[in-house]
Amino acid sequence: MADLLANAFGAINLDLAPRVSVVVPTRGTKPAQLDRALHSVLAQTLPPYEIIVVVDGDAQKAASIRPPPGPCKVAVLALGQPSNGRPGLVRNRGCGAARGDWVAFLDDDDEWAPDKLRRQLEAMRGDGTRFCCTAAVGTAVPCRRRLVLSDIMQHNCVVCSSVVVCMTVLRNAQFFGDEPYGQDWRCWQRCLQHTDGSYLPDALVRLNDDASDLDRSTVRAEGRQALRAAIGETAPAALAAQFAGFM
Repeated sequence: MADLLANAFGAINLDLAPRVSVVVPTRGTKPAQLDRALHSVLAQTLPPYEIIVVVDGDAQKAASIRPPPGPCKVAVLALGQPSNGRPGLVRNRGCGAARGDWVAFLDDDDEWAPDKLRRQLEAMRGDGTRFCCTAAVGTAVPCRRRLVLSDIMQHNCVVCSSVVVCMTVLRNAQFFGDEPYGQDWRCWQRCLQHTDGSYLPDALVRLNDDASDLDRSTVRAEGRQALRAAIGETAPAALAAQFAGFM
């Protein structure tokens, strides 16, 4: 297993860095928001191998998207028809086109800290894991440093926009389901049947609530309330300090 992991990672001599495909689902209706997300990926200290933007709609809508230039290829794909509120279908379209050995996910209204990918890949190499997630500004539920399946059976402490996972693990987990809610949680559960995970407690993702995404905004609001109840009203400032230079 150690040899397989070493081969998958190259040598984190970052000249032989792992190939990471970043999947960014979008409705394509808020170009400034998408542009912000993409710039945060292109600014990574360890650039990804490719970025795959998947538009929840038809080819005409996808053709209107003009991604910013950067150090890696940015492909824009169309789902072909609206997902009707089933985000797993959109992510699966991107996973199916990915050529990397690792897949990272970023919702189009979120953004990454510049060293996110580097730190996650280094953590997985050190831990011997093939799944990694991090804290995010505004999230409430901490995970253990070594994440196992039982940790996410009762609640989902995994922020989708923070996940990096080995493509082999994701294939074995059969990607995402087509449920309107909870499909990401179920996918992480299946992934952790094939590997342990690494959790980084630093907030390396900023969640920018989109008012049009009522379900997600509601979940995050509830999460913030739980966080304040657990560790006090100073929590938002403390989280913001972890995100210094990125906000």
